[in-house]
This record gives sequence, C-alpha cells and structure tokens, in this order.
Amino acid sequence: MDINNPNYRLVYDDEIRVYENTDVLPRAFVVPEVMAGWTDLDLALRSLNPRQQLILDGETNGLGRDLTPAEAQPTPAPIEAATGPASLSMSAQVIQYTPNQVWVSARLDRPGWLVLADTYFPGWRLTPPGGRGPDTDG
Repeated sequence: MDINNPNYRLVYDDEIRVYENTDVLPRAFVVPEVMAGWTDLDLALRSLNPRQQLILDGETNGLGRDLTPAEAQPTPAPIEAATGPASLSMSAQVIQYTPNQVWVSARLDRPGWLVLADTYFPGWRLTPPGGRGPDTDG
C-alpha cells in the first residue's frame, strides 16, 4: 500500500515497505502557546499544530499534574509557526540523554512551553538550572 503523503518518503520497498517521516518533530522543542477554550478533545487534536500549540489535559487523561487555570493560560501574543523567523529566538536542544536523565538546553525570549517528546513517566521531574526549583511532572 502506498502512503499518499508528501511528508513520507519510501526508503525500502521489498518484502515490506518502509517509509521515513520527513516532517518528524524533534525530541525536544519549544511551543509558544496553549490551545485554550477547547471542549471536544477529538476536534482539538484534529486542528492542533504541534509546532505552534499544545494541549494541557492532565485532569482528563490522568497524566501530569493538574494545572490551575492561571498556569494553563496561553501566551498573550501568538508567534509564527516553528519554521518562521520568530522561532529563531525559541529553541531547544537535547544536550545529553541517559536512561535516567535528559539534559535539555532551551532558549526563549518570551513565555513558552518546553516539550520533551518522550513517553510519559509519572516520576519525571524538571530541575531548572542552578538547583532545585518547583518540580514539574512530565
């Protein structure tokens, strides 16, 4: 079966077909805003641009910590998509990756969300540079 999507490139075609996703998200990246005001999760997921927005849903899906409404507010002014010029000042890079720790360097010149695209684990903790701050699940 062919995959009719320009973001998938056929890389092997013999006994099986293997496709490469050429538009894959990086392991760590910065998202400038939260998708606010959604009531239908299925509809929100279909309209989501993961390079621009994220959905905070800890209360419904049981993952992460439940955020207060103030913590979950979107940034005041949306910026261009992650491929646009405004994103040059918002970046993240995995510096070191081990089975028990991930070091990520992030640069933001405005409020945003650091996303680590790994499988969720309830014991994850975020430690900001310079020592222990408020721990955050996920």
